[in-house]
Amino acid sequence: MKKIKVIIPVQTEIWTKPHFEELNQCKDADTEITVVSLDTGAESVENGYDDTWNALATILEVEKAEKEGFDGVIISCFGDPGLRAAKEAVKIPVVGVAEASIHLASMLGRRFAVITAGPPDAGAYMMDNFRLYEMDHKCIAVKSVGIPVLGLPDDKSEEVNRFVSLAKELIEEGAEVIVIGCTGMTEVAWQIAKHLPVPVINPAPAALKICEDLIDLKLSQSKVGYPLPPAKKRTRY
Repeated sequence: MKKIKVIIPVQTEIWTKPHFEELNQCKDADTEITVVSLDTGAESVENGYDDTWNALATILEVEKAEKEGFDGVIISCFGDPGLRAAKEAVKIPVVGVAEASIHLASMLGRRFAVITAGPPDAGAYMMDNFRLYEMDHKCIAVKSVGIPVLGLPDDKSEEVNRFVSLAKELIEEGAEVIVIGCTGMTEVAWQIAKHLPVPVINPAPAALKICEDLIDLKLSQSKVGYPLPPAKKRTRY
């Protein structure tokens, strides 16, 4: 049995049930999934400011997961808030959905594009992470559908239409793979994929399969690259 905790690193539960339902459709038979959100922080992560607000609570939830006996953790927000610190904090594998998705995209095509929600400048925040992952040179663009993250549950048809229109433009510009850049879109991923001629990566399921494989292979992040933090006094804000 593989026990995986999926942390939605925002202070709202509107995506908890959709995540649970989507991931249970594609999980291994021996995988048990628990999906949680945060008790503190911002309701959505759309920029570096939100990322910082929610990173500490996310890291503490990751540490809690290890103590609870989970075999792996997924941070399910395309900003990957707190990911690098979380990898340092525990010995079990920690997978960020953006890091997993863009590495998978690079296996399926030479260049990819990301379509997300939120403000028009959301791409700058994401590209900062892509540079850290050394994958920015393969990403031709990050575009937003122009719907705030918290507005995604309201109008699915408009969300799909805007996404597909943007994706077709990006494919014309050279994208060979399209990555959905917000886990709040997980419910409409299958609708988007059927309209496009290239692979479409749904980030939460992609991260789940990678996390399952890491557990099966008995692999986790290197403690040379991500050493455990030294013991010292740390006061929560």
